[in-house]
Amino acid sequence: MECETNNLHDDCPGTGNPTNGQSTEVAEALLAQDVKKKTAHRRRSRKKSKDIHVGFLNLHGARTVSKWEELYQMMGEEDIEIYAAAETHLRVMEEPPVHKSWQWAGLNRSGESRKGGGGIGFLWKTRSAWKKLDSPWVEHMWVEGYLQGLPVLVGVVYFAVSAGADAGNSSMAQCIREDVARWASHREVLIMGDFNGHLQALDGFQDTNGELLLTLARTLALEVLNLRPECEGQYTWSARNSRSCIDYVLVTPALARRLTHMNIDENGEFSIGSDHNRIKLSFSRSSWRTIAKEHRNPAERHLPQSEYAAVAFCRTQ
Repeated sequence: MECETNNLHDDCPGTGNPTNGQSTEVAEALLAQDVKKKTAHRRRSRKKSKDIHVGFLNLHGARTVSKWEELYQMMGEEDIEIYAAAETHLRVMEEPPVHKSWQWAGLNRSGESRKGGGGIGFLWKTRSAWKKLDSPWVEHMWVEGYLQGLPVLVGVVYFAVSAGADAGNSSMAQCIREDVARWASHREVLIMGDFNGHLQALDGFQDTNGELLLTLARTLALEVLNLRPECEGQYTWSARNSRSCIDYVLVTPALARRLTHMNIDENGEFSIGSDHNRIKLSFSRSSWRTIAKEHRNPAERHLPQSEYAAVAFCRTQ
């Protein structure tokens, strides 16, 4: 028979027919349906595994409505879940302008405190369930909540650099250790802040605040994310043709394994006019991920060691 010697005919169900007896139209419809299902599955998977973004910025003063409006807009553009701020310069009972999409919790210096400085706080999306924890200090504070299903204790810190500040910074570091021991027994820890300290690996020298930072990290078994390969960018402060790293992020190892990216906004695109550079963290739901390539170049020094303290002191006046 012809079909036995030539199976190229459309009406012959021989081995040469790729549809196994089905019409081409039916096969194409089944294939399209299968592709559609796989596409929908991928979309659901991406949605379920969407990164959550956390931010920090030393605002270098935020006493105008326009500054806060700019911050709200920027956080929306970057899809921030929770944002830590330092140096708001808000006084006593002042608060930022109300925004329907964001909740605020903060601590301000009293009227008798140093003129013009201070002020820390958190902004988080209204739909999120974060809670401020009570602490007697005004230079660090805590909130508790969840990141990618993990219970997390999140802190924001400001270390001073003025003359005679070492004792106060050491006392605050001890208070932070006590807070973590009290509140983080069943939580991961994330600490962001302006430590006003320098590390050898990043700035080419190490000062008192830098050593205090590393001691705090070692004592609490935290990782300094600025030193990890996921960190893109190096310098968190720049002014007068100088730059250095003085803002840091510390996390517990379990949370560090969820980190997919850390960006330091060295171009100032998302730093709303501050002389500090915004830090953005991205966390995945799963700790199984591809290890990031090294982002940072080797550390360089841009100021003599004796000049760093002077610049930092001038910045706080």
